[in-house]
Amino acid sequence: MLNCREVEPLLAVYADGAAAPRQRAAVDEHVAACLACRQLLAAQQAARTVIAACRDTLRGCASEHLRARCAAHRAASGIRRGLWPIAPGALRAKWVPLSLAATLVLALGGAFIYGITNQVEAIAAQVALDHMKCFQVGSLSPVDPQAAATDWASTYGWPVQVPASAPGQQLEFLRLRRCFLTEGRAAHMMYRWRGQPLSVFVVPDALPEAGTRELVSTLRDHKAIVWSSGGRTYIVLARGRPSEIEPIVGYVRANAR
Repeated sequence: MLNCREVEPLLAVYADGAAAPRQRAAVDEHVAACLACRQLLAAQQAARTVIAACRDTLRGCASEHLRARCAAHRAASGIRRGLWPIAPGALRAKWVPLSLAATLVLALGGAFIYGITNQVEAIAAQVALDHMKCFQVGSLSPVDPQAAATDWASTYGWPVQVPASAPGQQLEFLRLRRCFLTEGRAAHMMYRWRGQPLSVFVVPDALPEAGTRELVSTLRDHKAIVWSSGGRTYIVLARGRPSEIEPIVGYVRANAR
């Protein structure tokens, strides 16, 4: 079985659906036994899904340098696709062109997030990626919200108040995780709402631009409601119309700290 160093360059092409059968088998075998690489693969797949949903926006703001790089990748991919290195140790050297997934991550980081001057829109884009990634990785069986908050404060050194499940609103608390796409600064509270994923993010910094409340469209059919209060920034992200999400936002504002 290939090790992590040998599998890592294959994850992006696997996420693209462009891996040869032997490559897919090697990745499948490895990620079945390796949580770290399984999480990396899920992040690649989530990034690809997000960018596909935002491709029209990205096409409009991509730089000429990025367009040229993507064009070079398309030209090279016809030659490189399906290539299996002679020796596993040569794997990194062989996979020189960016895969589509890697190019999409570059597009998101460069053209979409850092190209956005509005801080609220930028952080909404970041947490949208984490929302998709976290709901694809690991166990999502419900845990006790108070225990999760206690563990968080003990591990990361700052407290959060986790809104409990609200059966009347069809809201069920699942997990509390660290959001790495905001440099590890955000607490990511994961819920199931009406059977669908819903995220609440808490950032221990106030965004001056967030003000009282702002609505941002992120993924297709997803909305992010962002506000700052008490020196922190809060984001509720879910799929649905603003009028449908509003009661949940009210519940979170009353119970999250």
